[in-house]
Amino acid sequence: MMDWDLLLRAWLHDPVDKAANIRDHVARAVRYASVVLDRDVTEAEIRGDLADQLASAYERLPMPDARGRWEEVGVGVEDGLCRIHPLSASRREVRVPGTEAEVSAALREIVPRDAEPRLKFLSLWRLAPEKFGWQPADTRCPDHSLWHHLDTTAAMAWAVRGGEGAGLLSFKIGPVQTFIAAARSLRDLLSGSFLLSHLAFAGIRALLEECGPTALIYPHLRGLPMMDLWLHEQGVAVERPRAEALARPSVPHRFLAVVPFSMADKLRRAVREAVAAEWRAIATAVHREVDQAIGKEWPGWDERWEAQIESFWDVRVKVVPLRGADHVALLGEDRVSSHADLRRLGWTGEIAPGYWQRAVEISARTMEADARVCHVPHYRQEGAAPQKCSLLGTYEQVGPAVLSDSRRFWASVAARWPEFKADVGGPAKDRLCAISMVKRRAFPAYFRRRCLGLGWDEFGFPDTHSLAGADKDYYALLAMDGDDMGGWLSGEKSPLVEEILHPKMLAWQRRQPGTERALQLRRPVSPALHASISEALTRFAVEKVPAVVERHGGRVIYAGGDDVLAALPVERAVACAGELRQAFRDEEAMGRRATCSAGLVVAHVKEDLRYALEAARRAEQQSKARGKDRITVAALRRSGEHSYSTCCWDYLASFQRQVEEFGERDRSDRWTYVLWRQMAWLEGLPPEAFRTEMTRLLEHGEKTGDPKDWLTDLEAFLAAGGSAAEFVALAQTASFLVRGRGTK
Repeated sequence: MMDWDLLLRAWLHDPVDKAANIRDHVARAVRYASVVLDRDVTEAEIRGDLADQLASAYERLPMPDARGRWEEVGVGVEDGLCRIHPLSASRREVRVPGTEAEVSAALREIVPRDAEPRLKFLSLWRLAPEKFGWQPADTRCPDHSLWHHLDTTAAMAWAVRGGEGAGLLSFKIGPVQTFIAAARSLRDLLSGSFLLSHLAFAGIRALLEECGPTALIYPHLRGLPMMDLWLHEQGVAVERPRAEALARPSVPHRFLAVVPFSMADKLRRAVREAVAAEWRAIATAVHREVDQAIGKEWPGWDERWEAQIESFWDVRVKVVPLRGADHVALLGEDRVSSHADLRRLGWTGEIAPGYWQRAVEISARTMEADARVCHVPHYRQEGAAPQKCSLLGTYEQVGPAVLSDSRRFWASVAARWPEFKADVGGPAKDRLCAISMVKRRAFPAYFRRRCLGLGWDEFGFPDTHSLAGADKDYYALLAMDGDDMGGWLSGEKSPLVEEILHPKMLAWQRRQPGTERALQLRRPVSPALHASISEALTRFAVEKVPAVVERHGGRVIYAGGDDVLAALPVERAVACAGELRQAFRDEEAMGRRATCSAGLVVAHVKEDLRYALEAARRAEQQSKARGKDRITVAALRRSGEHSYSTCCWDYLASFQRQVEEFGERDRSDRWTYVLWRQMAWLEGLPPEAFRTEMTRLLEHGEKTGDPKDWLTDLEAFLAAGGSAAEFVALAQTASFLVRGRGTK
């Protein structure tokens, strides 16, 4: 049984205002723990011991012992406390909480008196970081917060309790793209994304009950709407998230946790069973709704239901021991010895610098190796086989197998639920398998009553026609993804050690012999650093993305970590993409060194949504293939002419200006089509020939605008690695965004 009192005492081993006076922090921790536990507490009760030692060893760089020489190697308020971004290494000032009396009063507000340890811990874990703000765990290396250190300590306290040490549990659910892409409408897209998010959180809920929230390394749970709903249901004084926030898919389809290795088998089963049980509950609710509506008229319609529902998901859970693996044998001598010079920075115990980073890499490789064994659904159609599902072609439709009966069956379904006629119109357009049926009806049949309180009608999610707007025939899909996330999470792109040290400590280290190489190494990834990255991604997905997308009149389809999918009106799509990129690189998110790539697709409202989604992903991949940190704009014209043009993000302002030129000022685009017809022979000539011909066309054409503006745009585009042909295609796309989107 989960020992919440153990977690609570481990989390309290450091005071929330530790940085205010480090030399006196143990005594203050005892006094604050007495306030929280509502009794006299001894130092021995909250001493972190092994858990604190492990957390510190995994998280911190080797540092000189400050005991007896604080003035020389200690960093306190008098030295100016700072916060260093774990990725960009930017610095900001940090303010410590108020007086001890004020901190004690705040703790009394957060933690309910006479509550059980479980509620006290959950309240403290969720509310203390908001109340006291960002505080450094190590003032000498302030690139991770005190809250992350307390979380790691509590996680380790529970993980080592079983006697077999800690383990790393990794989870992955699929097939992701297959399930999401099987969509006829924007509602299908959102429903698919939400179901994946919801099922992943079902697995997380199982861990919450067995190990507590501090076990989760990725994703960051604080502030996640689904997590806040769970906390609200546990009695924590956190506001119940709005239905709109809950309906936005924001939980990634994989997670990583620190767990007791002695519980590995139990936790594997618990997570898998929790996901299966939740999927079964959703499917049962949809089945009940359909059966009540048409079951008497069509007995036996569901004979394939159970087999299809039980065979679809591929849920993988792996647990590997945190200690004991031969890192040299698994990763190679170079990987293990790469951090050896860090020992020169100060004292270190038996856990070598970089150990956590290598352990997580082994866990990831284990999951990757397991995923190479392809999931083959244990489903096989017996007897007469009906036609295939119109969205998931590997499964047969539910309902009668005889074609004439099948037509009448799906006509009955479409008569009751108009969404089965689909956006493109026509009677009973969609004939679905059990999985697709659940995806289509999950919101009204299950989530409306279960957690959201809103169905599709009340929620008002638009179709492609309403999103495009009155008298408009085109809408936009934006797919965005962070670049090199594996490099950030593995430490390959971490800041240098010298960049994340406090100025006083950096100056001291530079005076020591033999530290030059150590200071030039990249900072090894730690549990707290993983948590910092996860927190930044959660903040981006939960706070930044919805605010930006909805301000531009769009809807978020999915925002989990660095991965974003949104539907937008065409006229606001380019500006929205630029703002999302800025939000991703904000210092409250991934920081200025992080980059992202995007694909922006403009598609006709009658275009197959599956094709438009595939085009958005293809455009995103083209951005990455062309050097990353770029956006590819694709125009899927109703005429069948499709174009993909890639540019750097900085060029987006010029592209937006071109859109305005063609729109508000009614500039002619005829010169772009003349140039395009000439590209076959212009590309074989020196670049100056293209510039000369473009200038000639602009100067002799009517309502073409200032040639100097277009030539400036051309030079900027070419300097960023673009081609003349892409420049012309992008200019045509700018015109299309204005003129083509209203064409019937």
